[in-house]
Amino acid sequence: MLLASVVTSMAQRVIYHRVTAKVSPQKLEYLFNHGLDIDHFSYENKQDFAAELSDQQVDLLKRSGLKVTYVIRDLEKNLTAYNAKLDQLAAKASRNARAAAVSTPANFSLGSYAGFYTFAEMQAILDKMRTMYPNLISAKSSIGTTLEGRPLLMVKISDNPDALENEPKLMLNAVHHAREPISMTQLIYFMWHLLENYGKDKEIQTLLNSTEIYIVPCLNPDGYVYNQTTNPSGGGCGVKTGRLTAVVRTASISTGTTPITMPWITVVHPQRKRRKIIGVRVHSQKRRHRPCATCS
Repeated sequence: MLLASVVTSMAQRVIYHRVTAKVSPQKLEYLFNHGLDIDHFSYENKQDFAAELSDQQVDLLKRSGLKVTYVIRDLEKNLTAYNAKLDQLAAKASRNARAAAVSTPANFSLGSYAGFYTFAEMQAILDKMRTMYPNLISAKSSIGTTLEGRPLLMVKISDNPDALENEPKLMLNAVHHAREPISMTQLIYFMWHLLENYGKDKEIQTLLNSTEIYIVPCLNPDGYVYNQTTNPSGGGCGVKTGRLTAVVRTASISTGTTPITMPWITVVHPQRKRRKIIGVRVHSQKRRHRPCATCS
């Protein structure tokens, strides 16, 4: 009976909703200090709050005296219908749009995770890139291990990918939030674009000849695989990044003795004395992309 209760509890689905509310800055600060544990929301005009919240989080807003408006109830359940509407709007817009200035890379394709890549597929893509372009991209390497034992993988794209040069550094990473798989897809697209056009585009050639680009396609493997496992057809709303907190304790190139929360900081830290480093985190914007697994 105890085992059955545990299994039932683990199987319970957390329901998320897209909601809006009028919230003053003072009230928002109050909510953050009284249990509203989110870092992914929209807040404009010092009152217009929008976010994807669980039932428990919505109850917190209501108990605080706020009027909550449901934009989409049960995101996972209504994901397919919502996406169908977005597809119709996109198709209508594309008929009136100009031809894309950049053609789709020849090696770019969709993955099996609702069109996105599984964690394993992402690793296979990095291996394929290395095989096809060994003079432009390094072999993938692990810069640390998550609490659940998954590697934080990094590659470098440059004209000398296996050498450390005295050049400006650029750090790109994606999937900071687990329910933003499109951020990884966009980054993989960009990587293929660079690799395939190095010998054709003078701007790309100049960039790679003068810059070292470090790329971490999945900064939150545990959360990403969680959504991939619970919702393989898309719709997983897990977003937490807390499981990464201790990851740099096992980072192979960490410097110093004080753990740093964000792994990519550990990666670029040894180069700081040489050149300034620009870091770019690829996210998804809720109002222009699909919710949950197609990004929220």
